[in-house]
This record gives sequence, structure tokens and C-alpha cells, in this order.
Amino acid sequence: MLLGMKNIDILNSKISIVLINLSLPVLLCGVIQQLYNMTDLIIVGHFVDGEGIAIVGSSAALLYTLITNFAGGMIVGPMVVIGKCYGQHNEERTKKAICSSYLLIGLMALVFTLIYLIAAPLLLKSVNIPDTLFNDSTVYLRLYSLGYIFYFIFLLSTSILRVLGLAKLPTTLIISSFILNIILDIIFIIIYPLGYKGVCCSYILTQVISAVIALKAVWNHQNINLRDFKADQSCIKEIIKTGLPAGLGSFAFALTNNYIQSYINLLNDDWISGFAIYTKLENTFWVIMTCLMSATTTFVSQNYGAKQYKRVFSGVKVALFISYLATFTVSAVIFFGSDILSELFINNIAISSKAAQIMRFMAPTYFLYTAIEIFSALFQSTNHPACTLNINLVSVCLVRYLWLSQIASTNLNYQTISLCWPVSWILTSSAYIIYYLYLKKKEYSKLSA
Repeated sequence: MLLGMKNIDILNSKISIVLINLSLPVLLCGVIQQLYNMTDLIIVGHFVDGEGIAIVGSSAALLYTLITNFAGGMIVGPMVVIGKCYGQHNEERTKKAICSSYLLIGLMALVFTLIYLIAAPLLLKSVNIPDTLFNDSTVYLRLYSLGYIFYFIFLLSTSILRVLGLAKLPTTLIISSFILNIILDIIFIIIYPLGYKGVCCSYILTQVISAVIALKAVWNHQNINLRDFKADQSCIKEIIKTGLPAGLGSFAFALTNNYIQSYINLLNDDWISGFAIYTKLENTFWVIMTCLMSATTTFVSQNYGAKQYKRVFSGVKVALFISYLATFTVSAVIFFGSDILSELFINNIAISSKAAQIMRFMAPTYFLYTAIEIFSALFQSTNHPACTLNINLVSVCLVRYLWLSQIASTNLNYQTISLCWPVSWILTSSAYIIYYLYLKKKEYSKLSA
């Protein structure tokens, strides 16, 4: 039997054991992914230069997160729909939902690829990238976009495997892809010094190999072949209904981060590189939160589909506990290890010291965000996906825009720019909690009665 082909009984096993079995492999993937991201930038910092860090880790990277955030949010749609079908033991509809998911996600990836190939210069100008970085960042962004389709397929495939109750297999696939990417980084950056172009080459090749293997694993598990590949209109509509608000909400987060980057780019190059280093380290927190949301979505969608409502709400409580424990751990490591961590990336003290300052300023605020991901998973899995988009548009996009344009612009420094994050988290978390209390009174209390 293949590693990871043993299913987790999400519907009947003890809740804490189910959530741990779902969460730990995902958390492991998150940690490994962050180690890869850090190693990637460390290699660039030591074998390219500070300008290479600014290209790979700042504006172009943030424009890339528009894609990854939208993909990560949109994947919630297939996870919820497939999870409900699987929880209802409807094998035929589960297959249709899987095929529909691949068709929809593949088309979206193709659209994003074309947009970035054509509009890369306009996108970079929109975030005020310095002239010294503009040409190389344009090339980097266009090359990197060639891997988007394969990235979407790989992300969807590993998410489907988790929804089907598999834990080890998707974890093994993700860790293997990170290891492969690091090996290819060494080949294309150190052995064959292609600079930032080597980062693109290793990324594209890794995503191609990983996507093919993961896709084959899904199709083998569900006995799907190319002749049986049929999309279902009702499945596509349901996926869009659930996934599009989540995708647009995540896109909104990334879009505002690009707007923030446009203000960062008004600082000097050392601060731009310092924020790039901080962002790589901060991604530890975002990766873990996203992974915990994925695990919660899997648990909630299957149990909600099976009408086991008490398990749904008990699972949410445990997920919140795990999430806050992870948050405080990451915050402590980044805060107390800021100097050591920043110096790992580059020997330039001017850049590393600025990165450390940002870390110490931001790390204590992460707990303000934690509840957002878990409540998002609950709302999206219980037929309330639109609320996440509405809340994010107001509490994130509007608030950050107003903060930067009205406050940070009058006193431009790293503190006033950075504060737009925790300010928006406070308002967003408050809105999510208020909406949860409303749903608990109007709907959830009846379901769990």
C-alpha cells in the first residue's frame, strides 16, 4: 500500500484525534514550506546579492502572492463541495466534483498566466517599484508565471487528497516538492549561476513534476481516467458559489499587501530588502494559519455534509485552541530570534538590522489575526461564504487604504506602514466574531440542538 493511502475516519473518530491527524501533517508541510522559502532567499542573498533579494522577495513576490492567495482561497470551493459529497458517501458525485474542480481551477490558472505575461510591467509600476529593479523584476515575474498552471493543479490535488481523508500522502508529496525545489535552486543558482532566473527555473520544473505526480495520485485513488473525465454544471456552480468569495477575499488581502508594498518602495533600497526578509519569515505564520484553515475546512465540510452538527462546533473550538497555540509559538520565535534570523539571509548589517526591527515590531500583534482563519473555514463550510468577502473588503481593503493614504503618507516610516496590518486585523476579527454570534443565535444553535 502506498504511503498515506490509509484514510482518517473524520466522521466517527474522536474529534481531538481527527483534528490532530488532519492538522499535524499540514503543520509539518507548513514548517517545511517555510524552511524552503527561507532557504530559497538565503541562497539568493549569499550567492546573488542584496538587489537579488529585493527582486525575488519584494514587489514581484508580492504580485505572485495575488495568485497564491486567490488559488488558496478558491481551493476552498472544491474542498467544501468534494468534502460534502464524500461525507454523504456519494461516489459518483464525488468524481464529478473532482473533475469539475480540475477544469475550473485549470482555466483560472491559464487566465492568470496570460495576465501576468502581458501586463507584468503595468503591475510592477502600480506598486512603485524603483527603476533600478524594474527590468529584472519584469523578467522575473513573467518567467515565474509560467509555473502557475502546474502550481494550481498541485495545490488542488494535495487539497483533494486531504479532503478524502488521506494525511501522509499529500504531506509526503508537498515535502518532496520542497526538497526538490531546494536541490534545483542549488543547481540553477550555485552550480550554474543563473541568478534570479535560476529561481524561476527551479520553481517551474518543481511544479511540473509535483503536479503530474499529485494528479496521478488523485485519479488512481478515485479510479478516474481521461475517458471518464466529465465536468458537472451543478458542481461547478456550487464550487464557484463557495470558492469565489473565499478566493476574492484572499485576493483582497494580497491586493492590499501590494498597496502596502507601494509605500514600502518609497523608502530606500535597504528597507525594501529588510521588508523582503521579514516577509519570508512572517510567512511562517501565514502558512500555518492557512494550513489550519484547510484542516478545519476538511473536518467541518465532511461533518456538515453528514449532518453531524455537534461535531462541527466542537471541532471549531479545538481548531481555535491549536491555532492560538501555534500563533504564540511563532510570535515568540520571531520576536526573540529576530537578530539571528535576519542575519541568516544576508551579511549586510544595514539590511539585516532593519529586518530585525520590523520583526520585533510586528510579532506581538499576530494573535489579533488568528480567529479569522478558523471562522472563515466555518462560514465557508456551512453555506455562508459571501460574508467573508464582504467583511474582508471593508475591514481589510478599505481600512488599509485609509490608513496608508491618510496616516502613513504624512509620516512615512516602517512603523506607520506596518501598523496598517494589526489595525485591520482588529476590525476584521471583531466583525467575524460578531457575525459568528449572530449565526449562533439565528442558525447554529438550532443545528447543534
